[in-house]
Amino acid sequence: RQQKVIFQKMDPSTKLKQLSDEAKLKAKIKHGVAPKIYLRSAVQLENQARSYYEEEDWVPCYILSVRFCHLVLYELPAHPGYKMVSNEERIKTRQIVKVMMARAEESKEKLEEIFKAEYDKVMSVSLHCVCCHSNISSWNRNRERKRYSRGEKRNFRGNSKYEKSKD
Repeated sequence: RQQKVIFQKMDPSTKLKQLSDEAKLKAKIKHGVAPKIYLRSAVQLENQARSYYEEEDWVPCYILSVRFCHLVLYELPAHPGYKMVSNEERIKTRQIVKVMMARAEESKEKLEEIFKAEYDKVMSVSLHCVCCHSNISSWNRNRERKRYSRGEKRNFRGNSKYEKSKD
């Protein structure tokens, strides 16, 4: 829950950057595996991304679309056996890449809208403090108020560690 709250308070561009980092292929292509296996995996990625696109589930659609494009455009051409793949299959995957790139761009735009709406909603919410009956504009201000009332102050580096004041 804490991670979700922090993720909601993030700037929309930071969220998209995190999703882009998550979308990068974690595994490296092994040269001993035939490129047809990777092409089959690419087709599966495309099928999954299409189903998420049809369901309007934008986060996995974006991630899978980016993974597909990265696999087909960067990883597969570096495979030594890729030259043995027929031209028909290469042309077919290149045509799918165009569709997947358009899908990734569209889902990215949708995610920007969603993340911006979430960010605006979270930042505009005002919390009501039960102890002093006042509105608090952010959770952080309430936390700082509690630390101040306990006599704590920030350490000399200004980071999140706190120490008791000696006064």
